[in-house]
Amino acid sequence: HSGAVSGKSSLSKNLFNLMLPSIARHFAQNVALKNHVNSKHSVRVFSNHYGSRKAKEANNEDDLHRILMDSPPPSYSKLVAHEWRSDTGVGDMVFKAHGKDQYLVVEAKLLKKNWSQKLREEKVREQANRYGRDWKRMHPSASVKYATFTNRDGLVSLGELPEKI
Repeated sequence: HSGAVSGKSSLSKNLFNLMLPSIARHFAQNVALKNHVNSKHSVRVFSNHYGSRKAKEANNEDDLHRILMDSPPPSYSKLVAHEWRSDTGVGDMVFKAHGKDQYLVVEAKLLKKNWSQKLREEKVREQANRYGRDWKRMHPSASVKYATFTNRDGLVSLGELPEKI
């Protein structure tokens, strides 16, 4: 009689071990779906497009700057640069994580509903990447992430720059 119980137990363990890869794959797919934002493979690191509700009320890019400066992104409480100059142009904002050598470079754009919106979206992503790289060159040992802040999507992270660029 006790052999039957142990047989059942071993069958349950075997069944569980067979299902484990499927469970793990399902979990990984759900996480990937939650992190996937668009075809450019942006990853949300700020819950629910951080600041998007207020950003929708912006009338111009100065409003977007004020909104983000008044409510800095989570974990990046200190604004360290605003409309800063680099070799490639003028970046919008850079925030620093409290007590860490971690920066978030943010490029803000007001997206209007017209035929050129896709071009502006692409341009803001390119600018965020370019100014992120500029900041990384200025702070080579720091961790540098870059993001966009628009009236349509709020704050969306585009990634972290590699150690060497």
